[in-house]
Amino acid sequence: GGWIGRADPVAPLAAGAWLMAGVTALAVAFPVPTHRASSAPETRAPLLRVPPPLRAPFLFSFADRFSVGVFVVSFPLLCAGPLGLPPERIGMLVGAFMLPFALLNWPAGRLAERAGPWKFVIGGSAVYAVLYAAIPFAVPAAMLPLMVACGVVSALMFGPTLVLVIQRSTEATRARAVAGFNAAGSLGFLVGPLAAGVLLQHLGAAGWDEIDAHRAAFAVGAAGQLVAIAGAASVVRR
Repeated sequence: GGWIGRADPVAPLAAGAWLMAGVTALAVAFPVPTHRASSAPETRAPLLRVPPPLRAPFLFSFADRFSVGVFVVSFPLLCAGPLGLPPERIGMLVGAFMLPFALLNWPAGRLAERAGPWKFVIGGSAVYAVLYAAIPFAVPAAMLPLMVACGVVSALMFGPTLVLVIQRSTEATRARAVAGFNAAGSLGFLVGPLAAGVLLQHLGAAGWDEIDAHRAAFAVGAAGQLVAIAGAASVVRR
């Protein structure tokens, strides 16, 4: 996006629109077979009630996407402002975060199925919180390896969290459980940018230094991970 939008900021939006149009055409050309949903009584449970076994994974999903929502607002502003990085460099750094996350989700899930997901979810979230909070303290030369590390650790906790959702649901409720997991993440991704934007605006109006305001925003994103760890730890003890 940074490379495409170097000359025209609107170009990445047009490229994304054409990409989605192409994917839609492929989806229509290669439909996926479907089957009727089960009519078992448990599928008629209240739609908005979150079963206790799924509350911890949903909390992690919210916290993970909340941190990403803070990231997508604060990180580009941090790079373009105090750090003075060009758009293509910012895009490369964001890609260095997202690419390992995308590639390693499936292997992380497979590993969690064999070794147990809780250790990856809780341990990965703790390491991710530390790395995430360190982002606005890093010098530009250290940003690339830090982004890669964040992406790797993020995959090591996200994939196993989805494994937890699957393990803690039945065949009849699995589709709803995965949908709820994604809904919790989407809510976090909605709240994160709003929280970051409001926080940065108020801290700037209060006279905070720009980089200190970004450090506060990232600290809030990392704190969400710590809250999720505390909630999950109580579940594990029970």
